[in-house]
Amino acid sequence: FEAFEPGRRQAAWAALRAAGDVLPLAPARHLPFDVEEMDEEELIFLDYLATGITVSGHPMEHIRDRLDEHGVASSADLEEVPD
Repeated sequence: FEAFEPGRRQAAWAALRAAGDVLPLAPARHLPFDVEEMDEEELIFLDYLATGITVSGHPMEHIRDRLDEHGVASSADLEEVPD
C-alpha cells in the first residue's frame, strides 16, 4: 500500500469521508497541515488487520525487547523452560 499516494493514513480519512462515515470535523481532502506517515510497526499491524498477512516484517520484531524485559520466553527458548 505504501507505493500509493496519498499515504495510507490520508487515504483512510478520505475513504471514510467519501463513505459519509466520519464526523464533519474529520480532516478535509487536502489537509492544511502535514499528517505524519505511519511507522513500520503501524503498517505491519494494519496489514495483519486488513489481510491477515504482511510482507513488511514480523510483529515480534517490534515487541520482542519489551517481552524480554518482562521475562516472556521466546519460542526458541521454550525447550529450556521448566514445566
